[in-house]
Amino acid sequence: MWKKIFSVKNKYRGVIKHKVITILGIKISIKVSNRRLNTIPYQYKVNSKYLHNKEMVDAFELDQDRNDLYNYFLASREKTTNKPHHYFHIYNKHFQKYRNKPVHVLEIGVCKGGSLKMWKNYFGEKAQIYGVDIDPACMKYDDPQNGIHVLIADQSNRDDLKRLVKNLPLIDIVIDDGGHTTNQQITSFDELYDKISENGIYLVEDLCTNYWKPYIDSPITFVEYAKEHIDALNAWYFDSMNLYTDTAGGGKMEMPVFTKITHSISFYNQIIVFEKQRNHVPFAEYR
Repeated sequence: MWKKIFSVKNKYRGVIKHKVITILGIKISIKVSNRRLNTIPYQYKVNSKYLHNKEMVDAFELDQDRNDLYNYFLASREKTTNKPHHYFHIYNKHFQKYRNKPVHVLEIGVCKGGSLKMWKNYFGEKAQIYGVDIDPACMKYDDPQNGIHVLIADQSNRDDLKRLVKNLPLIDIVIDDGGHTTNQQITSFDELYDKISENGIYLVEDLCTNYWKPYIDSPITFVEYAKEHIDALNAWYFDSMNLYTDTAGGGKMEMPVFTKITHSISFYNQIIVFEKQRNHVPFAEYR
């Protein structure tokens, strides 16, 4: 629930508003800017005629981290997986610690089933890959004997998501590559993030849609929603008005669940990654 407290006009930052938001159960007062990309001065513009230039693609491949996942993608000729090339360095950076371990991966969005096979190949024989899609036709990609499972659910339906959590084993990685609307992305995160494993990873991709009107069907976009959570990472240091009380003096500290279970948020071109970790009250000392 949003509550506008006051706003001021700033030449460079647009309208700055103080708002009260609720993040996993705790109300937090933050500053939010409604600045949009078209208000930010920049020197260079991309000419769209270059975006699919073969020489540019070849040069991009050479410049990337040629990890196993990216090599699998480049070698594929099945036309069942559609991914921007720069995603693969990000995937490998955050996911490689789970390779060849009994990891449970949940991907929202099955489409042609190609990415399910890609993840299985990358994570290894011990991995179990779960694909969720709203289209019953995707059940043809269900292959439980090879560790690939397809389930039918609507990622914007909270009851469907609750049912998934109840019926699946503890999930370690969530990859949201579903319908790409802002409501779907926010609803899925709300329902799934605090239910995945203690050191799990939640990745949302194709966030270009957050800047395209047909996909914006919520009061704020997922990108704005994620930016609000940056303040929640630092909720330990809020003043008493924001529910912080110093425990050293015997007081009580009330923290958002998100603050207590999140290690970091990483922002990339079209991707945001949340990494979980059980946190304790930060402290410093002289040594």
